[in-house]
Amino acid sequence: MKSVICLVSLFAVACCVDQSTHCNMVCPMSWIPLCGSDGHTYSNECELRVTNCLQKSNIVKVRSGTCDTDTVG
Repeated sequence: MKSVICLVSLFAVACCVDQSTHCNMVCPMSWIPLCGSDGHTYSNECELRVTNCLQKSNIVKVRSGTCDTDTVG
């Protein structure tokens, strides 16, 4: 029984660690704004990719520049 609990615990930790390290990208601090399909303005394409990774979403670039709503993400 202890081995089953141990295996389940290891699997749970591996899942959580894998997602955080997979999405742990270092983005440049450059301001090249783009408007995402979610209506948010992202500071650059790298920030958009990180958001997609962390939220498991598929936000795409709608246009260069800020969104009309001007919500910076």
